[in-house]
This record gives sequence, C-alpha cells and structure tokens, in this order.
Amino acid sequence: QQWTFDAADTSSWAPATAVIGHVQAVGKQSLSLFSAPIKSSEAADETRDPLTFELQVRVSALLTQGALFMSMALSQFEEAREALEAAQMIQQHASAHALATRRPPRLSRPSRSGSRRLLGSSSWVSTQPPPASTQASETASAPAPASGSCLPSAFAQRLSAVRALTLETAGKVARYRGSLAEAEAVLTQALALCEASGNTDGEASTLHELGIVHLRRSDFAAAELLLRRSLAI
Repeated sequence: QQWTFDAADTSSWAPATAVIGHVQAVGKQSLSLFSAPIKSSEAADETRDPLTFELQVRVSALLTQGALFMSMALSQFEEAREALEAAQMIQQHASAHALATRRPPRLSRPSRSGSRRLLGSSSWVSTQPPPASTQASETASAPAPASGSCLPSAFAQRLSAVRALTLETAGKVARYRGSLAEAEAVLTQALALCEASGNTDGEASTLHELGIVHLRRSDFAAAELLLRRSLAI
C-alpha cells in the first residue's frame, strides 16, 4: 500500500524513493521463500495454493515496477536488471508450483496498473543468472508439461500477463540504457505473449514502446506503423 509509484506522475517518485529499500527486502525474502522445494504436505494444502500463487504474481509485479522506477528515476540500471531477473525467477517458480499442485488458482486477473510493482539488489541471487532477455525467452518457450499436467487456462493467462509486463519493462530499461537492439528483441517477445493470450492492453502498450524504439533509430516509417497499430487497439 505504501508503493504508489506512477511513471507518469513525478510527484510519486520521492515517496517511492523512501520505500524502495522495503520493496527490496520483500523481493529478497520472497525469492528465498519461493525457491524452496514444494513439500508434499504443501502440495496437498488447497488453502495455501491460491495464496501462494497470488503472492508470487504480486511480488513479481512489484519487482517489475521497482525496476522501472530504479532505471527511470535513479538510473540504477544494473539493479533494475537484477530485479527483473528476480521477477522472472519468481514467475518460473509460480509455474512449477501450479504444475506440482495440479490445481487452478481461483483468482481474478489484476488490472495492468495494479500489477506494476517491483525492485532489486545484487545480493538476491548467489549465482549470475542469464540476461533478462535470454531468461525470458527460455521461460516463454519452455516445453509443454506432460499430458494431464497442463497449466489451467485462468492461471496461464494471468501468468502470461505478468510475464509480458516484465518483458515490456525490460525493454524499457534497455531503451533507457541506449541498448535499442536488446530493447526491440525483448519487446518482440512481450508482444508475442500478449498476442497469444489476447492481452490487448499489453499488446497496445508494447506496440507503443516498440514504436518509441524505432523513433530513437530515426526509422520513422516503422515507428508510425507501430504507433498506429497501438492506437487502433
């Protein structure tokens, strides 16, 4: 509730700076919690299952929003990258948890604005994970589980939405660093996720961001096409 960062409202940046350390602590603790193996007793707990999924989605979205804030307001690009990687790791754990429990979490899909929350620290992960764009690609293209263990559609849609949000944010962070090729690659992955899941809000936002990338390259024809596609949605 204390995290009220809005990229379009600069008056929210100072309050975000004041609580960013708390967000970092939440991310570190959550990543440690979700990295623990799922016990058989936990897999059988139908009350714990949807609560765990809800927490995983919210924390990964919080980390994603934190990364955007750190890169946009503080120019802390390395910390932002690590926060995005932590968010993606939590999303992977969420997928693994759902497959282990074999039950669809009965939860509503959050609004796009409500899912934008996040943060990071270099001490979160003991080993260096792959870059955000590479890890996200592996996550998005992971092989389908064996027959009978497929992700429930409601879960898959919500997880896809937060993954796309994290990828879009990774694209923005890359653009802020001036890495336009990386930004385009990551945003293209985000767009594919949005299109596949029918996430029109995410599709419009990602098309807009891709348009900005092409504007930065002075590729005005491609930028106009992408921006018009975004407006049409």
